[in-house]
Amino acid sequence: MGLWDSVVRGLFGSGSDKPNTVLQGSLQTLPERFQLMHVLIIDRSGSMCRHTNDVREALATQIETLKCAPGAEATAVCVIAFNDDWEVLLPPTPIMRVRDQIRYQPDGNTNLYGSVRDIFDQLLAWHLSMRTQGNPVRLLVTLFCDGEHTPDENRLFREARGQLPREAGVQSALIYASIQDVVRTIIEHQHDEVRLASRGMLDNRIDVQVIGFGVSGEAIAANLGLTREHGTSVDANANGMERSIQAVTDRVQSAMKEIVFVGSEDAHDD
Repeated sequence: MGLWDSVVRGLFGSGSDKPNTVLQGSLQTLPERFQLMHVLIIDRSGSMCRHTNDVREALATQIETLKCAPGAEATAVCVIAFNDDWEVLLPPTPIMRVRDQIRYQPDGNTNLYGSVRDIFDQLLAWHLSMRTQGNPVRLLVTLFCDGEHTPDENRLFREARGQLPREAGVQSALIYASIQDVVRTIIEHQHDEVRLASRGMLDNRIDVQVIGFGVSGEAIAANLGLTREHGTSVDANANGMERSIQAVTDRVQSAMKEIVFVGSEDAHDD
């Protein structure tokens, strides 16, 4: 194995640069009676700063609207934000029990590939586990993003350098000239993995939508390994935010109505 292969494998040999199991753990606590869960994944990079209040208000409006919709008792919601890393802002929660405003404060870069890969992997594992247990839950996933993958390359550079063996220091000129190649390899590795995670979502017929805020959602969806049909685009202003959240709310309400219809059909059969 060459020097740079060792560096890349040392950084990403496990398939995850920074494992985050908070989502996986909280998914296991949902009551069995829930039939639908909506997961909203929101870009929290610094470029979203000017839209902070719009995002907060849109989230609050969506949740209050869904609470009043038929099927709310069988619906759960989860909100996740990502920048350099990702964080669960609202763990998977029965929508009727959501009380507090969801905190949202943008900063940092857009680690789109690494974040989406981790989140998709954990959602898919949970979804398959619920299906195996005979308790299938319909999963709706919405990814809201205002740009392409723009990771913190300085951090990746430092981490790659930290993986070098001490004796490599004598080759410092060559190492510093080549380390950017390692960073590019890492990003390509993340891209391959997120496309694989997206394929898993599609193969299991999980409903995923990508909304581009001021950018092409269609292009982002395709870049992640979904199809362009999984993407849509809105203007980067308060109007666009309102339109996008309303479209997401309509999509969730439509799924909630299907739950109510199936429930009434089952009751009729009994």
